[in-house]
Amino acid sequence: MMNDFFAGLELSMGLLDILVCSVYLWNTLVYIKKGSNAIHYYFYLIYYFFFIFPVILMILVPNYKYKIFWRANDAMEDPISNIIYYIFTMFFSVCIIHSSRMSREVKVKNFTYNRLAINTCTAVIIFVFLITIMRNGIGILTSGYGVHYTKGIYEINEPLIGCGIMCFLILLGYSEYVSKFRIWICSFIIIAFFSFVGKRYIIAETLILCVYVLSMTGKLQGRKFIKCLFLVASGVLGLCVAYGIVIKGNFTGIVDYLAVDFSRQYTLVYQIFSKNIERQISIYKWDAIIYILAWWIPRVLWPTKPYGFVNQLTISLTSEMDPILKNMGWATTCSIFSDLFDSFSYIGLLMGILIFVWILDKANKTSKPHQKIFLMYLSIKLITVQISSWIIQIVLCFLMFSFCDVFGKKRSKMREK
Repeated sequence: MMNDFFAGLELSMGLLDILVCSVYLWNTLVYIKKGSNAIHYYFYLIYYFFFIFPVILMILVPNYKYKIFWRANDAMEDPISNIIYYIFTMFFSVCIIHSSRMSREVKVKNFTYNRLAINTCTAVIIFVFLITIMRNGIGILTSGYGVHYTKGIYEINEPLIGCGIMCFLILLGYSEYVSKFRIWICSFIIIAFFSFVGKRYIIAETLILCVYVLSMTGKLQGRKFIKCLFLVASGVLGLCVAYGIVIKGNFTGIVDYLAVDFSRQYTLVYQIFSKNIERQISIYKWDAIIYILAWWIPRVLWPTKPYGFVNQLTISLTSEMDPILKNMGWATTCSIFSDLFDSFSYIGLLMGILIFVWILDKANKTSKPHQKIFLMYLSIKLITVQISSWIIQIVLCFLMFSFCDVFGKKRSKMREK
């Protein structure tokens, strides 16, 4: 009887979670359609897809089983762990939407122009491209898709390419002040980056962020933004399915992609479940937060420095073994909430929510396109990709844009649109 009670409560809470978060989704689309420029609404669309849509999928396909991450199956069948997740996502949704109402919306006409940021971003894009060619030879341009990821033929510095992609988004935000020739040249380079790296999420992320940038800077507003985002998202989903069939040859159903690649639910639910049954994931309690704070220290100076938490999480999801010090070389994907939860338990979830509210509020108030785009990029990275994959490029871009802010006033003519 008790099991039936909790099963019924889990279903009820899941449906309530979907209802509440979907109402907020509808409100988000309405505000965007009306031309709202609050970055919270753009963020909420991504959040809903990665955190709420998997809940819908789990209810529609209740018998789905994880194959590679097989230890997640027990967690996803545990009512208590799922109920805690539902409460967390509902509370996070409330915080995102209600904080948008307290933020001062910066209109497109209030954006400022920074020539140094434009020229610096252009130089970085070209520099990264030339470095890639110099390291691997001109033949990399004709070697086909995924020569780094799927074939392992060439050496690709992904943090530098990440900087290049970030700089391209900045140029797109300043497109009114950039020549079409420069945009086309940089677009060609970004397409080359896609081909070199060969990772789906980089293509998907960049295409969607391009739509976001064009909307926030006034190029795509209201209904046009919604239509364009829907077309791009549909194309990205189709691309991911085709990628699985053609490149990886492991397509077993669209549900696999939605439940694993496009879900941050199962990793967090697994962590909650592991805490409830007192299963240890990381080697030491503070490993996740120590890595975030000490990633810059060379491992040769600190051989026992923890790896990113996602490595330990992946070992725990796929093996009966206790976590080990080695980097697996591959990993599942998790959000910053996983790192914070591992070190700080439920307080970590609250800390994560406060971090996002602060970032979104900061991004919403700035009148500098490069800062707004950088903070938007950071917020989406924090919620969709493990921090160990992008922390270098984020730090490099932060230093670069800080330099542009300090010295740009002396060299750039600031004017309002």
